[in-house]
Amino acid sequence: MSELYERHLSGKSQEQIFYEVNRKNLAYLRVLKTDSKRVKFPSGARFAFGFIDGNHDPAYVENDFYLVWQRLVPRGVVGFHDYKGDLPQVTAKIEELIRRERASILSVDEIPARWILLLTKKGHDPQP
Repeated sequence: MSELYERHLSGKSQEQIFYEVNRKNLAYLRVLKTDSKRVKFPSGARFAFGFIDGNHDPAYVENDFYLVWQRLVPRGVVGFHDYKGDLPQVTAKIEELIRRERASILSVDEIPARWILLLTKKGHDPQP
């Protein structure tokens, strides 16, 4: 992976690329720069969307999924990158998580051209 990143980042760090790509959205983002196994979200934090594309070790994929899934609002979405890509251990872990959490998953949608899988959490829309 490090060789791949080196080629595609053209000497820039992943952090530099992140800030360049998201410069228009920074007012809406809260960046937590830490190992995801050590992150602590504020009590009561809830998410409508989470995207998992960090450490590609299966243990991190699982950790990051539950870090978001447990705080995801009903009908919220978790996205995974590298699904059915060149990291078979990531795909295997995602498929294991889907089997394990099937009862709480509303839908599974794949974007094959981007190696992305989206899981929507079951739940009810709030009453107006």
